[in-house]
Amino acid sequence: MPVTLTDEQVAQLRSELEAGKRARNVEDMVNGIWNDQLLGADAKALFKRKYPDVPIEGYDQEQRLNARLDAAEKERKESERKQREQQQDDEYKAKRKETQERHGFTDDAMQRLEKMMVERNIGNYEDAAELMAAREPRPSDDRGGTGDRFWGYQHQDTFKKIATDPEKWAYDELLQAARNDERRSRNQY
Repeated sequence: MPVTLTDEQVAQLRSELEAGKRARNVEDMVNGIWNDQLLGADAKALFKRKYPDVPIEGYDQEQRLNARLDAAEKERKESERKQREQQQDDEYKAKRKETQERHGFTDDAMQRLEKMMVERNIGNYEDAAELMAAREPRPSDDRGGTGDRFWGYQHQDTFKKIATDPEKWAYDELLQAARNDERRSRNQY
């Protein structure tokens, strides 16, 4: 038996059919994005932001796994960074010690050297030490390196003997010279 519908009921059925078609189109589009390899993760992340308590099969496990992997990666990078910094510190201390020993700098001189390195933007200890040594030479040793020009009396006990009794010292020197000459003359024959 045929059913007779009113115009209002027909209009209502048509609108419901259109709404169903739109809903199906929307569902097809959403499923296309949801299951897409590139966009699916973003769509699921957006859904999780809106509804954080709703479980999504596969996505939640993947996020936990990614979080663990990220934490392990972060820990590995932190360990590598600390190891690299320790190695740089050790190299820095070795270069500093080597420069200090080579140039005979005191701790105070090393502090001045490092201050100069910062002020003049010098990154190498050896270059800075050469510059500092050129600008602030050490006082020369008054008994070394000048040959026989200077007596260096302040470093010899002989000066004390001469100053105490010059005649006795002169007599002893003459006597010793005569004995040395006599020994030489005996050894020649």
